[in-house]
Amino acid sequence: MKKHFFRFLILFSLVINISCVSKPLPIPGDRGRTIRNIYIEYMNIGNKYFSLEEYKNASEYYKLAMQNRKIYWACYYKLALCYVYSSDWTNAELMYKSMLKRDPENSSLQASLAYIYSMNGNVSQAIKLYSQMLQVQPNNESYLQNYLILILSDKKYFKKYRTSFEEVYERMNEFYPENSKLNRITEKYKELADIKESSEESSESAESSETAEGEETAENEEVENEDISGSEPYLPEDIQQ
Repeated sequence: MKKHFFRFLILFSLVINISCVSKPLPIPGDRGRTIRNIYIEYMNIGNKYFSLEEYKNASEYYKLAMQNRKIYWACYYKLALCYVYSSDWTNAELMYKSMLKRDPENSSLQASLAYIYSMNGNVSQAIKLYSQMLQVQPNNESYLQNYLILILSDKKYFKKYRTSFEEVYERMNEFYPENSKLNRITEKYKELADIKESSEESSESAESSETAEGEETAENEEVENEDISGSEPYLPEDIQQ
């Protein structure tokens, strides 16, 4: 009799405990699914913060979610975007390089990395990358425009890449004469071309001059050239992603 009574108490206790539990009892082998759902929730929270442009908070949740290998690269890409929109160009550059290693033919990643290079001050790298991209898509309007703008961002780049610039500039004029930035590109091109010609004339004048008057003229031309070089160039910020 006592044995049956104790069984009743145990059974009653189990019923009470089950009814008080808000969630069902865990199913054997279901732990993995629960953990995966947690990481997916981390990603969803990150997406919510991302949509609110709270990139710092979003990045923290993407990092947590990246512990799940199945959603690792999806979160990796969103984390890289967080760095871009936060102007953290150094981390953005590292991450886009990593993604490009996995998918080297991805033109979208290439264009993004070229943009990041320019914003991170690596203009030479950006120019080289756009040059490579133009070999594959020689008439891509965005590539043509950004390549020209980057070369015009500093007279040293214009001097180094002038021949290539003029070739691309002719293509731009031929295929996209209505491009919104073409007039500004043309103005800057003429300005830098005049600087180069003026510098050459000044150098020749300085070498051939044997009089004080000639030396004074050369000095005046040098001052004028400095004033020209100080004019506002196209900055990388002009590039459209």
